[in-house]
Amino acid sequence: GRHVIPAQDFVAEQGVKSVFGAGVTYVDGMLAALILFTNESIGRAAAESFLPLMKTFKLATTVTAVSKGELFS
Repeated sequence: GRHVIPAQDFVAEQGVKSVFGAGVTYVDGMLAALILFTNESIGRAAAESFLPLMKTFKLATTVTAVSKGELFS
């Protein structure tokens, strides 16, 4: 019922019930964000279970890709 996502046509067409996201920042100030759309109602506890995914992404990309300019330019 909240219209946080401006593309309400997308929400209606896809049957989106829940939207949640997470983000991390790198030492240089770069930001990576994950936004998930689901056609099921997801509670806060279930959504929060995705937070470690972003920490893992950050750890996996900091040295190998981000610092070398290979992931984000």
